[in-house]
Amino acid sequence: GSGITKIAGPNGAGKSSVLDAIYAALGGKDSVPDMPINAGAQRAKVVLDLGELRVTRTFTGKDTYLEVERRGQKGALKKPQDVLNAIIGTGLGFDPLEFVDRLKPGEQVTTLLRLLALPEDPKAIDITKKSFYDTRTIINREVTVLQTKLAGMAEPAEDVPDEEVSVAALAAEHARLVGIHHEYDEKRTAMAKAEEAIATAGREVDRLARELALAQARLADAMKAGVAAGAAASGLTEPDLTAVTQQMQDAEATNAKIRSKKVRAAVAHDLTAKQRESQDLTDGIARCDQRKRTLLAEAKFPVPGLGFAEAEGEYTVTFNDVPLGQCAKSEQIRVGLGIAMALNPTVRVILLRDGSLLDEATLAMVSEVVTEAGFQLWCEVVGTDHADAVILEDGGVIRLPAGGVTAGTGAFA
Repeated sequence: GSGITKIAGPNGAGKSSVLDAIYAALGGKDSVPDMPINAGAQRAKVVLDLGELRVTRTFTGKDTYLEVERRGQKGALKKPQDVLNAIIGTGLGFDPLEFVDRLKPGEQVTTLLRLLALPEDPKAIDITKKSFYDTRTIINREVTVLQTKLAGMAEPAEDVPDEEVSVAALAAEHARLVGIHHEYDEKRTAMAKAEEAIATAGREVDRLARELALAQARLADAMKAGVAAGAAASGLTEPDLTAVTQQMQDAEATNAKIRSKKVRAAVAHDLTAKQRESQDLTDGIARCDQRKRTLLAEAKFPVPGLGFAEAEGEYTVTFNDVPLGQCAKSEQIRVGLGIAMALNPTVRVILLRDGSLLDEATLAMVSEVVTEAGFQLWCEVVGTDHADAVILEDGGVIRLPAGGVTAGTGAFA
């Protein structure tokens, strides 16, 4: 059937043992208590009637043995635990109060993510997003530095060339013009010497009549040389060094402006690259956010309104956008029930320990929810005054609820 089956009695009557027995019978050796056999006994046995299947787990002092039979079929099934695992999945014995009260927020998130079986972990998306965010923070700092650096640089004038003027070429031109000056000086010196020779020859003519013939010859030679030197000197045009000297002086100033222009252009280029890189990271963060929204929008949550919230890298389960720990107790239990039922799709059994912690109104809500969903909830409560409960005393049943529990029907071979 469905609804609540209350197991009641005083402390130590065996209520928890009933729920432990259900869990141990179905869950395999890892679910068996450390001491499954009552003190003073040699053996213990749990028998569960699942309708189509009957499960028997026997405990001895050394080991535990499992047997699963199918109704109307002779002999036990092979690999009985595999048969049970196939119908149990991960939700056997899930306690809604354990999810609500005893699991930490991170463990609640892990449980819900395991249930949703999303194609991608939202936490992994957030790790990628955080990586983008941290990298973008560094890039944006560099952008700020480059913007400040660029702002401190003067805009180059429009007439500043892109390439530096060759001072070496100007120096070579200067040296060439100086060489011409030297050449002209040598010609002038030759002319002066010729003039001096003429004067000397004239004096020798006047003074040295005896050597007139020789002096005349020398005079003739000197005059020839003077004519040639005069002809060479008369056509000389003095080169102007002022222009190239000024160009040399201006070149270094121009080149300094060009270097400044290139440095500023490089800073502007780096700034543009960093801004583009920052935008790419911003786009990556947006893609992470969109992927996460899509992932959660497509997820089939067991309870409408369930979701996740993230703060400082830590996740928490939310209900109607409120952290689960801040929700009303009834809402928390409803969420725990929804998850418990989603984890138990085939063996529709939920084990609720510490049911005495719930008031009558909350128990009524729990009963309504599980009954409507077709689930059977075994609830442990303290006391013997529960008319709708199975009452235990010293491990034995002393009273059944009226019409609430019946023996299994049908035959097993």
